[in-house]
Amino acid sequence: MDFNAAPCLAEQIADYLGDLIIRGHLQPGERIQEVKVTKELKVSRGSVREALLLLERRYLVQNVPRKGAIVATLTHTDIRGLYNLLGCLYALLGRDVVETWQTEEDLLPFDALIAEIEAAAFANDSDKLFCLSFGFSNVAKKLVGNTFLNQTLENLRPVFSRIYYQIVNHDPNELIFIADFLKKSMQLVRARAADENRELVKQYFERQCQVALSLYPDLGQTDKKIIS
Repeated sequence: MDFNAAPCLAEQIADYLGDLIIRGHLQPGERIQEVKVTKELKVSRGSVREALLLLERRYLVQNVPRKGAIVATLTHTDIRGLYNLLGCLYALLGRDVVETWQTEEDLLPFDALIAEIEAAAFANDSDKLFCLSFGFSNVAKKLVGNTFLNQTLENLRPVFSRIYYQIVNHDPNELIFIADFLKKSMQLVRARAADENRELVKQYFERQCQVALSLYPDLGQTDKKIIS
């Protein structure tokens, strides 16, 4: 019999609070009151504290001495740094997909997801497209099987999700752009055009960074180019 360990209570609490942050129900700088969360979820204060530590590692919460946990604020420097890294990591993932796939059967899951993503984009279903986009990258990670790359991307997923959720809900045209990008990327993967795909991914993240910067207030950081 297989043993499937259920997520610990602290992880469940962290996922719940993290989703509230990602979807904007908890705003940057807003204090997360341990007592309030304890009462609302009917859990122990120790589990809530452990969950807040997990959220800090996910870059969603800051634990401030004598003040407690607050929703992390993303500066323009943070956003540029994140997208600089994401552009490099996803370019590596794309290269590995080009080098790894062997038969058309390997690419069928991508094709199915692209069809669903296009349908969600044309239906202006931002929530569905948001989820399917990460499903697309999950299929790529599974195909490639690069443990270290996969774990790094997974560690960055919560903070990336927070920005990405705002982007897909910002403008319906963004949904079409994302669907078109994924479709073009898969065409290049099929053609084993690794260099062209790398450039496409780089341009995609450069553009999305600029959209993200327009959605978050400038806290006074000096402008820097995202990807050199």
